[in-house]
Amino acid sequence: MRTCGMLLALAAVVLIGCARTARNPAVVVPYEGGLFVASAFAQSEEGAMRSAVLGADMTCNDRGRQLAVTRTTATFRGVVSREVTDAISTIEKILADTGAAPIPDLSTDQDYKVNVEFRCEPRGRG
Repeated sequence: MRTCGMLLALAAVVLIGCARTARNPAVVVPYEGGLFVASAFAQSEEGAMRSAVLGADMTCNDRGRQLAVTRTTATFRGVVSREVTDAISTIEKILADTGAAPIPDLSTDQDYKVNVEFRCEPRGRG
């Protein structure tokens, strides 16, 4: 019976964690010393950065604190290199004027990964 109660408690914690993640656009992982890393993926670097920063900000706001970003990194993870994607986009614009069929989009919503390393500082601290 004791094991059943512990399993129910664990299930409740997991469900609460999933609900919290569902509204946060980034995956936020806490590290030792009050450091956090928010990771997000998107079709563009700007979109991934926006989601990661929003996730970091939400994490700090949930704690009644303000966001202090310590470092950001962006990684292109797409199947096709950025240069090829840019070239295809340019060619497609030229072809659009001629009425030719569009070139299939080779990008995905996970082409860019952004990590935002941050701390949650007390409000009013500058």
